[in-house]
Amino acid sequence: MPVDDQPGSPRHPWSLLSLLAKPADLVVAKLDIDNSPLELSLVNQLLANASISGLVDVLLWEQHWASATRASRVGCTTRKEVCVHPHGFHIGSRKDRRMRRNPTVALSEVYRNFVRLREELGILAHAWV
Repeated sequence: MPVDDQPGSPRHPWSLLSLLAKPADLVVAKLDIDNSPLELSLVNQLLANASISGLVDVLLWEQHWASATRASRVGCTTRKEVCVHPHGFHIGSRKDRRMRRNPTVALSEVYRNFVRLREELGILAHAWV
């Protein structure tokens, strides 16, 4: 299903959620669109809008972070090789086009987002790599 980040659009997940869910419902949302800017925009909307965040109990989100796109991953030549970077690690090749076309954020920003989701909004936010 195509997704966009324009509130009110029939393809905007938070608008759809607002129509379907009540605060008493248990809502588990998985955000895995493989489009980092779109995912980050949707999470920022969740962080900024209490009427949306009040509906979400659990959020599963793979936020892509800087080490997955850094050209400084010297020696990373195969898809199975572990490439070490000062901000963390990534398994795969520099030629992974999907990750290259999706800009990422620093690992510290990932931590800030998840701390805000968990501690400020009370959303049980979970990540994976």
